Amino acid sequence: MADAAGKKVQQIIDDNAVGMSPALCLAPPLVFSKSYCPHCKATKKTLNNLGADYTALELDNECTSLCPPDSPARIAGADEQRRAAECSALQDALEQLTGQRTVPNILIQQKHIGGNSDLQALFKSGKLADLLRDSGALKA
Repeated sequence: MADAAGKKVQQIIDDNAVGMSPALCLAPPLVFSKSYCPHCKATKKTLNNLGADYTALELDNECTSLCPPDSPARIAGADEQRRAAECSALQDALEQLTGQRTVPNILIQQKHIGGNSDLQALFKSGKLADLLRDSGALKA
């Protein structure tokens, strides 16, 4: 399950850049999130307040649809415990790819920048707006 989850997370990251200019390395920010997490809400609020165009992937709401077709969570009648295991596998894969298992797990231009405290530090330093502008997520 871990290998399939790792491939799926990498595919999500890669697909986030589809349609963006490879020459400019533009990709909208990607936030791996959970809908009930206060730190995730703070991250999305900051991005929204800046007017950023970003993608938020709510792991708790969308886990089953992200799982491989042969995954137990995709089988009709899968119980909550199996679904939680699938979500946990996705977070394990995020940890392998980014070094961070917790959410929010934020990537800008396909580069891991960290979690909410990292995003807030970038915001307070004035660097977040520049990163977002460089990624094409903010209009000049």
